[in-house]
Amino acid sequence: MNGKGNLGSSTIDVETWMTLDRLLAFKAAADAGGPGPASRGIQAQEDKIRRKIKELSRGFGRPLCESNGSGWKLTFSGNRLRTAVEELSASLACFKSYCDEHQEVSIGAGDRLMQWFFIPRLKQIRPDLTDYTFKLFNLGSAEVVSKVENFTLDFGLIREQDRPRRLGFLKLKHHLNYALFIQKSTDPEQRDVEVILANHPLALVQKYTDEFCDQAKEKGINLQIRLLCSTFPQARRAVLEGYAAILPTSAFTPAELQDIRQIELPASMQSFQKNDGHITLIWNKRIEKMRVDFPKLIKLFEKALVKA
Repeated sequence: MNGKGNLGSSTIDVETWMTLDRLLAFKAAADAGGPGPASRGIQAQEDKIRRKIKELSRGFGRPLCESNGSGWKLTFSGNRLRTAVEELSASLACFKSYCDEHQEVSIGAGDRLMQWFFIPRLKQIRPDLTDYTFKLFNLGSAEVVSKVENFTLDFGLIREQDRPRRLGFLKLKHHLNYALFIQKSTDPEQRDVEVILANHPLALVQKYTDEFCDQAKEKGINLQIRLLCSTFPQARRAVLEGYAAILPTSAFTPAELQDIRQIELPASMQSFQKNDGHITLIWNKRIEKMRVDFPKLIKLFEKALVKA
């Protein structure tokens, strides 16, 4: 394209119709799944979004979206424009970050990885990034990958097996290890791990319950599960209320372990390690060209997360 667009029957300068307002309206519709969802039910707003997308389609001379019985979707050209607008938005955000006195770095991961893997290692790079604010997001792997790909997240922490090949990555040296935790006051006899599992009220993260119960039954242990949690931080809190729980070994500080007993799990009952796999730091390779500080950030994360 030579900087001209065909709007109706007249040829006009590209900036007359390719405005940032129209491009962002198109991106909002693409992200939401249509002008309707993007307008949140406000008809006047939906009409404006539809008009702006129509003006872009006429300007480019190609349909950007189509509606049929299955709903609203982007055409091939629409998907290409969406990628271009995502990169434009990311570039503008990078420039704003450059202009700001304090820059930001966004990282997405599951709460377990964030609390007990990333945050404890962040202190190693803080002295090199005193002007930066870190923004942490509790996200599942699929959402981390999606946000990294569309430039709304700088970095993500996911399992190696969940990493798309197209993304930049660092394979991390560490993975989480797990143990059984119980308050010393509720276990004065310092019972064996099998005895505790079979007799003490147990808090487990629901995601892992079935597999762990199967492994316990193979050893003839009938677990006394009395609390099913949706997250590991919930299970950690349960330990303070008298339950036993299986948690990452870094769940409690050395000072807290004065009152809490950490017990190694039998090798045959360590399903959590098997499910975790190795952790990988991911980022969008294209942002390295947009953001001048990105190579520095990658090296610092390598120092803190890989070489530590």
